[in-house]
Amino acid sequence: SLLFVSLLIWRVVAQPACARLTLSKSAAEMELLRKDQDVKLLRELVSYYELLKSSQSPAAEAAKGAGEVAPNGTLTETQKQLRKPGVGTLLPELEDKLVARFAVLRDRQQKVLALEDGQFSCPKVRYGKTELNISVVTCGGMRQQLTWKKDFVTDMSQVPEEVQSNFTEIVRRAFQLGINHFETARGYGSSEIQFGEAFRQLIAEGVTARDQFLLQTKVPPKATAEEFRKELEKSFEYLGVEYVDLFSFHGLNREHHLKWIFDNGAESNWAVVQELKAQGKIRHIGFSTHALTPIIVKAIETDQFEYVNLHYQFFGSYTGTGSGSGQGTGTGFASAGGNLEAVRAAVARDMGVFVISPYDKGGMLYKPSTKVYNLCMPDMSPMELEALWSWHHPDPTVQMHTISVGAARPSDFDEPILAAARLGEADLDQKIQMVTARLKDAAEAAFDAEWLEGWHKNVPDVYESRTGVYMHQILWLWSLVKAFGMYDFAKARYGNCLSNSMNWDPSKSFEDNTAGWNFVPGCAFREDAVETLIDELTAKGHPEPTRIINILREADSWLNMEADAALSLEEKISRGWGAATDQPWVPFPERG
Repeated sequence: SLLFVSLLIWRVVAQPACARLTLSKSAAEMELLRKDQDVKLLRELVSYYELLKSSQSPAAEAAKGAGEVAPNGTLTETQKQLRKPGVGTLLPELEDKLVARFAVLRDRQQKVLALEDGQFSCPKVRYGKTELNISVVTCGGMRQQLTWKKDFVTDMSQVPEEVQSNFTEIVRRAFQLGINHFETARGYGSSEIQFGEAFRQLIAEGVTARDQFLLQTKVPPKATAEEFRKELEKSFEYLGVEYVDLFSFHGLNREHHLKWIFDNGAESNWAVVQELKAQGKIRHIGFSTHALTPIIVKAIETDQFEYVNLHYQFFGSYTGTGSGSGQGTGTGFASAGGNLEAVRAAVARDMGVFVISPYDKGGMLYKPSTKVYNLCMPDMSPMELEALWSWHHPDPTVQMHTISVGAARPSDFDEPILAAARLGEADLDQKIQMVTARLKDAAEAAFDAEWLEGWHKNVPDVYESRTGVYMHQILWLWSLVKAFGMYDFAKARYGNCLSNSMNWDPSKSFEDNTAGWNFVPGCAFREDAVETLIDELTAKGHPEPTRIINILREADSWLNMEADAALSLEEKISRGWGAATDQPWVPFPERG
């Protein structure tokens, strides 16, 4: 019935408002874009309807009469449709909210369509010492490919036409919007081979030329030079290009990865990339990382890399959160600890800085909590804030050049492009400061200054605690829920910890249990680890180990699988944990 209700809303309210615009793109291209955006808008309305439906009490809903009028004394056409027999009903004031939300979504859609007249081109910036001019938005390649399974697809005949068509249209729209950087990886399943096919088609059509875009791929460090070389050669084979502009060591996350790259004798990976660079196959060398901050800084301080892909977002640094020592301007979670220290080290060496997953690992901002949404609006959406804060960071020692958007469909570029289109606004810095001040006030209302500035201090990191419990990550997630209601994000990230806990074997050594940790380290809280955790916190000099244990326990009570399964949408809303909106941000083809 939710879909039916939204279709009614769409028919009665939306369609007349979506006036066709006269644009320079072909009619077919514009029709495809509108269709994609219409589906996204419809799905977002469905999720908002469900949220509103759950927010009204059963008694109030039962008391609502079919002929009850709206506050202005009249029934809107939308409300009349909603009151038809068999259709779920909303209280009048909530119906008004639904129509108002549609107006916001329609306005966003029309702003995007207005950019499609060919006059807008995504701004470019100097990418550090590479001297490349890179678009501030990057087209990532991790959400639109057929499969994540490595080497599952070895020939384009295995890729359904619908999947490749969507992939190509994403790349086409990126070019049309002035995005010139495309990022993929050996570990992204069929992404490389599908990018190669899309580039060949668009070059043949005259949409672009090889020297008009920047291509980046990534291969993980390997224990032997031969294994690493084979992986690199496979990347070139799948991409079908003579060179890549940017090569990254993918997942430089552990100490031994640095050893494999630089200090492994004849097996060192560095000699291989230098050989390919001398041949002109690789033009610039960097690394991509989900490591704790000290490892990232150590890699930067080798002075061998020209750029870095890392996590540093407004609400934190994902896996690096809490592990750094830098202090600066932010909410308390982006500035206290985390990868601020790494970004400063990179900027000091004139390295390019690429922000990984700003919208997902940066807080699931396509599905923001109601509190985050209300604190950002009407000045900007949470997704706009993340982008604009990255490009206009308040700290002069910090500069992020480009943010990755893993587009699963062409319309996924809408929010970052709307943000990029605002870069010329005269009062932009003032608006960013207003929004960040509201968010900072909310954090300060939830916690005292001591917690905001020092929550991460004297806490063993995930590789220091012999229990494997990811204390920094759990404390951070608990703080985001307390301050901003970011339950859905916390639940998703804690899921990684729960998964690792299921694989933790008490009969094995710490080294054996953690050997496979790479991109997502750390375990969830467990009661049998409490005594060891208290001893470790005490040894680190933490003044309140019992308080930390109680926080870890409370976070687990919110986020473990049983608790989440028992938590209704109504209860989430009553706790302030509901989502304000939910843009479809799922991979294509949709999985699971």
